[in-house]
Amino acid sequence: MNDEVKPKRSRKAKQDLSQSEKVLEKAKQIPESLRATYLKAMSGKSRRAAMRAFCQECVCYSRAQVRDCTGYTCPMYPYRPYQGGTDEPEPESGEPEPEEEEGEECV
Repeated sequence: MNDEVKPKRSRKAKQDLSQSEKVLEKAKQIPESLRATYLKAMSGKSRRAAMRAFCQECVCYSRAQVRDCTGYTCPMYPYRPYQGGTDEPEPESGEPEPEEEEGEECV
């Protein structure tokens, strides 16, 4: 018989762990050059990163499609990134986004 007492986790701790695991699983599916933006957004420390990540996910991680978005009724439309043309900085990882391939599926 095992008399070892395991500390109970609170309901909140279980939920947090579950969310953390889900975030890490999702991050693995995101292109590496955009992963840092997603993780920063999910940390709750950057609204700007959250807006970028939301728009990137919406259009399957295509910077050009975010810029050329036609979702005029989307609440994020006025705040979408990459509207500034050529003076917009590169993704937060510092690496340029990879070119899209024909037939690439969204994750």
